[in-house]
Amino acid sequence: MVAMKTADIIQDFKRVADRIIQGETVVVSRPRNENLVIITEQEYNELIALSKVKAKSPQLGGWEGKIFMSDDFNDPMDEFEEYM
Repeated sequence: MVAMKTADIIQDFKRVADRIIQGETVVVSRPRNENLVIITEQEYNELIALSKVKAKSPQLGGWEGKIFMSDDFNDPMDEFEEYM
């Protein structure tokens, strides 16, 4: 990733575009931290595709029958008798 000023990009846009095509990400520094990022169209399309993929929402009761809890789970443990 390389950061550049707008004026530098305007002066040598072809060289900057070639760097972007070769996989370099260019950050355009702007006042008040309103920076821009320049990426290839392919990278942009991949980001859009990723943003549309919905995460699987948890299924209620999905662990039913897969977890076992002993009947004496809440009973006091002999090892901790002195602390009670």
